[in-house]
Amino acid sequence: MSKLDRNGSLVNQWTPTWLTGGSGGLRDLAYDGEYFYGSNTDTKIYCFDVDGNLITSWSAPAAVRSIAYDEDNDAFWINNWEEDLQLVDRSGSMLYTISSPPSLYGSAWEKEYSGTPALWLFTGTSTGGPCQVEKYFDLYTGGNNLGKQHQVSDDFEPTGIAGGLFITNEWSPGNGTLGGIIQMTPTTLFGYELIKEENTPPDAPTITGPDNGDAGTAYLFTFNAVDPDNNDVRYIVDWGDGEIDTTDYSQSGVDISLLKTWTKAGTYTITAKAQDTKGEISPETTKTVTMPRDKAINRPFLNWLHCHPNLFPLLQKILMRLGL
Repeated sequence: MSKLDRNGSLVNQWTPTWLTGGSGGLRDLAYDGEYFYGSNTDTKIYCFDVDGNLITSWSAPAAVRSIAYDEDNDAFWINNWEEDLQLVDRSGSMLYTISSPPSLYGSAWEKEYSGTPALWLFTGTSTGGPCQVEKYFDLYTGGNNLGKQHQVSDDFEPTGIAGGLFITNEWSPGNGTLGGIIQMTPTTLFGYELIKEENTPPDAPTITGPDNGDAGTAYLFTFNAVDPDNNDVRYIVDWGDGEIDTTDYSQSGVDISLLKTWTKAGTYTITAKAQDTKGEISPETTKTVTMPRDKAINRPFLNWLHCHPNLFPLLQKILMRLGL
């Protein structure tokens, strides 16, 4: 391990003699503000201080090449090449998974500059390049890859491939820096300025659909929200009966329709929110619907009873108590 000053001059070096198993030395690194974390593609995460003293280590559920500290969960995103990204806590338990990412070497987590928790990936690991940084949103619901954000190899060497990745606020106070190592000749340390993204939440969605109906019958409801920044939006719909639906992302201002069936009679409040691809959530919109009776009730028979009130008086009283 080497420590450099701002001019690239060597300050200090040490060897992680406590590494076992794995392949070679430490790969990607993470930092939680106090200690560093990394691995040598072993199924173990090592925690150590700036002088190379091992503080602790624990087993991980998969081989660890890339690693990024998730401040919101006090946990670590880990992965090896194109294997699933996994968020694991300090006991090694898996919290979340992002399946089938592109092959990557390094990763870095942040939310200050993206406006929502985001995972930056340094991808492009094949000999001969190229390499680039990509970004994921929706980390805790399966991940949403926004794709290539910048082609790093175009700035240095077309055949360069990905290395470690990090984010820091220390290089330029007040600004963020996305930094990493591109594997080329010579191996090069780089940094890009991160600018906070200004983003406005979507407007509250409209809800269009019937106000009442019969339990057991499917009804169509339409949702529409406009995003001021023209970002794609998705809808999170609570139907009031314990069921919640989340749609795929679609264009701002485009109608999205969902079918809903309530199985029991009652009054339900539909609550809908729109969320854009930057993670901003709109104000809620509500709509009350009433399912007055079960579809299975024989309506012609009820109508006949109402027309002949003197017949079956006891049955009439029971039906009145039921509101039928």
